[in-house]
Amino acid sequence: DNCDRCDLGWYSSDCSKQVELLNVAENKRTYSSTYKNSKPGKKYARSMIDSFESWKPKKSRKQSIVLNLDEKREIFGVRIQGRTRVREYVRKFKVEISDEKPNRKNNFSKSIKVDNDKEYGTFNFSSSDIRNDKYIDVYFDKPVCATYLKLIPRSFYKKVALRVAPLISENKCI
Repeated sequence: DNCDRCDLGWYSSDCSKQVELLNVAENKRTYSSTYKNSKPGKKYARSMIDSFESWKPKKSRKQSIVLNLDEKREIFGVRIQGRTRVREYVRKFKVEISDEKPNRKNNFSKSIKVDNDKEYGTFNFSSSDIRNDKYIDVYFDKPVCATYLKLIPRSFYKKVALRVAPLISENKCI
């Protein structure tokens, strides 16, 4: 078993903890708002990694996206991309997790702020990065277990625009 690619410091060369991308389906994502009231999976209500468009909210402040992982999963971090073809992207964000479904305003009744409410960033995507659909993998200080993952943009370049997916292990949390 070749463990050369198991480079996460938490688990040394334990390949059972290898990280993989879980590109959650559009129908498992909820948005606090969408530009032009786009319906899930249409226009500005698309946020899967490498999707044709990105999530773009009506306004840029106090917005969020929630991903439903269907079951409790071990999450190591997230992969993010900006908007395709246009240089708009999230520069900084915070993360919350929960095992309870969010309410209609995309808020949890009980949640945990990941890494003590840490603000992840600062990211810069060049025009070339946008054209080439570059992504950035952001790792948490330590893995977390949850069914729902919420990203809260805190700063952005031009407008909030985001494509995102969790980085998980193939192991399920107990």
